[in-house]
Amino acid sequence: MKHLRQYIRQILLTEGMKTADDLPEDAYVWIMDNDWTFSIRIDAPSWSDHAYLTLARRKFPPCSGAWEVVSANAPSGWGPLAYDIAMEYVGHEGVMSDRSSVSKEAARVWDFYLNSRPDVKAVQLDYLNKPFITPGDKTDDCPGKTFLTHQYQELEDAAPGMERFDPIEFPEHGELWKDHWSTKKYVKMGGTPVIDQLNDMNILEYK
Repeated sequence: MKHLRQYIRQILLTEGMKTADDLPEDAYVWIMDNDWTFSIRIDAPSWSDHAYLTLARRKFPPCSGAWEVVSANAPSGWGPLAYDIAMEYVGHEGVMSDRSSVSKEAARVWDFYLNSRPDVKAVQLDYLNKPFITPGDKTDDCPGKTFLTHQYQELEDAAPGMERFDPIEFPEHGELWKDHWSTKKYVKMGGTPVIDQLNDMNILEYK
């Protein structure tokens, strides 16, 4: 477990991201669970700000049971720690980005999970309006507004003059969907090393 923590810390440090080892001595972490939503708060009396992340379970569409990040705030570098805690907390259900709006900073974190975290599994979701990956299975259907917003120019380049996203008529659209960080849910592999470390530090509380 210690080796896994060191490995995660090393790959995060390459991006200037904080880990549990960087928390001040007076830090504390709360997980506040309300069944259909839960929040993570990382704070310390010595801080002037705090990091928080709120996630909600979608009732419809199902999005493979993933928890959606609906609100987030984090001082520079602390966001990924909150995301890791969230992924470990929900286990195989996984987490996914907001379905309608994602900031540039958050987009960078999701892209990092997709391309630079071998301990995080990206599970493909299908397009709700026109399922094309598993058309006979509705459980993985999910809205794509975030994808359409972030990939507008790429979609236009792939099919000039096409005013709407159509992964069936235009296979290039489908490939862009499958390559993008917003069309996945993310599942942490290898147990709960971050939560375990916070428990060892005696700073994690459940509210």
